[in-house]
Amino acid sequence: MAGGGGSTRGLLNVSFGRVAEVILALFVLTAGKVDVVRAQTTGSILCAGLLGPGLAVVVGSMGRSQEVFNRDKAGQLARLLILVVIALLLPAVFDFAGHPRAHHLLIRKRLGA
Repeated sequence: MAGGGGSTRGLLNVSFGRVAEVILALFVLTAGKVDVVRAQTTGSILCAGLLGPGLAVVVGSMGRSQEVFNRDKAGQLARLLILVVIALLLPAVFDFAGHPRAHHLLIRKRLGA
């Protein structure tokens, strides 16, 4: 495996990089804590889609007076950001649309009534 090319290592990382998270989620689900798994999944999406690329931009710009961007890579990061936002909002939209009086329920829940 040490002599494998970059594409092989990348494929293995994509395939098995999140195995520990999946195993942890399965154990937590068997304990009946669905909210913890939701929070773990949300945190994973935020970290992979927002924190990683954002931190790369900040660290990459340190010590440089002018930053040069590759237009294609910047477009990829913008599409990734849009996908992350959609992935995080879509379940909330379906949950919100599932109730005929969802807006009133949401306000009552926030007010504690």
